[in-house]
Amino acid sequence: MDPDRSVTQDDAEESVVKRNATCVSALNMIIKSLWDINVFASSREDEPVFHEFLLNDLSLKHPLEANGVFDLFLNILEALPNWGSYFEVYEMAKKICNRCKMDLEYPTERSFGLIINASSLREVKASLFFSYTLKSVFKHFTFENIVKVIKMNLKMPCDKEGCGKRNYVQRMINKLPSVFTIALEWTKNETAGEIYDTASFLATEIDVSVIYQYKGDSTCTKYRLVSMVCSHGERYNCVAYENNRWVRYLRSEIEVIGDWDSVVSICLTQSIRPQILFFESNPDIGTLVRSLIGFASIYGVKARAGNEYDTGVWVGDRKIAAIGVRISSGITCHGLAFNIYPDLKYFEHIVPYGIPDKQVTSLRKETDTLLPSEEVIHEQLVSCLAKVFSYDDIVWKEDPSVILVTPDNEFLGLIRF
Repeated sequence: MDPDRSVTQDDAEESVVKRNATCVSALNMIIKSLWDINVFASSREDEPVFHEFLLNDLSLKHPLEANGVFDLFLNILEALPNWGSYFEVYEMAKKICNRCKMDLEYPTERSFGLIINASSLREVKASLFFSYTLKSVFKHFTFENIVKVIKMNLKMPCDKEGCGKRNYVQRMINKLPSVFTIALEWTKNETAGEIYDTASFLATEIDVSVIYQYKGDSTCTKYRLVSMVCSHGERYNCVAYENNRWVRYLRSEIEVIGDWDSVVSICLTQSIRPQILFFESNPDIGTLVRSLIGFASIYGVKARAGNEYDTGVWVGDRKIAAIGVRISSGITCHGLAFNIYPDLKYFEHIVPYGIPDKQVTSLRKETDTLLPSEEVIHEQLVSCLAKVFSYDDIVWKEDPSVILVTPDNEFLGLIRF
């Protein structure tokens, strides 16, 4: 046996022993939670690589401090900076003093989500419930409304010398993150009832434009809850939405929970505390439709959205673009097809889109003019898509198949020429 190699193995085993079990559990469940987010779909097959890298890169020798799991998440983003861009929130703060009327804007601050005290949720909820004037509308007061109230209550003193009055602050963002993160801080001595009260007020869908004053031009401000990192005694679990039901990862085991009410119930019965909530952007089909309508308008074509039965994009009673959706392994893929200048005679031999009494049209037919090159049209359409989804950076791939088909060679998107 090689003595040097033997020392290396012993050192490796010793380092594993020194790792704190709670820290390792938290790391495992954070990674597991991230894989359920669509932006990390392409990295899932490399999970062992990322896991081994983070085990060796992060210091996991000491127990986590109170609510330290979110700090561990931030350490992961620091170790893998490319991941951080998905979570970044650039918040601007502005206030007008009610006393001296001084208008002040604060420098933009970068964060990776909101940190909220779990007791604050319960306190705001209770104060609203027992308020006579608000009791009638309490049932309509959503989770994001409560978060907004908590943020509004974070007053800041006036900076003018001699004033010092504390004022409410307007909090604004110009760009929406791909993933919106909320971290809950707990005291660890909550009763089962308090844990249940907190969990019962969480939501599986939020509108970020309610929490912040949104100044961007994207209409896609709704986010859906994908996964949560939860503390369970000295261990951590991942609760994730997979295949149309909620499941819980406990070490290497998977437990099927069911619907959201069942998730809230196990928080009560097993004292499970949600600590990091990952919400991902939840664009609807209407967002794609709006991007295609915007693309048509570049050429002076007045397109419109279809109705409940005749979906897609239309010019009068003529269909110019189609929208599709595919769900595979719990992942939703949207596709589109826009007619640029195909030979429309082929549509005479079929029933296009299954609608017998409607016609098909194209951009060339509607404009009756010579259109630019395919490259220009591609750029214009992608720019319209980027605008509605609030993407500032566009990465072009030389091989179109990287964009247009899945690994299983299934259809994703198409521009008909």
